[in-house]
Amino acid sequence: MVDRIARGATLVLGTAPGGVAEMSITAKVLQLGVPVVTALHVTRVVVLLLSTAPIFAWARAQRAKRS
Repeated sequence: MVDRIARGATLVLGTAPGGVAEMSITAKVLQLGVPVVTALHVTRVVVLLLSTAPIFAWARAQRAKRS
């Protein structure tokens, strides 16, 4: 039961908005999975960086079609 709660808390910290450093320190203090939290945050940042430009280009094209 405690392990299941710890996994849930690790996932919450991994998906919570905030900096990688802050969430990793919080995970360490709470004795949670620091590598998992760090990996989730790095993945979130990479996905955001890679998807932002295509999304804006698509939105600009959609707006141009309406005009």
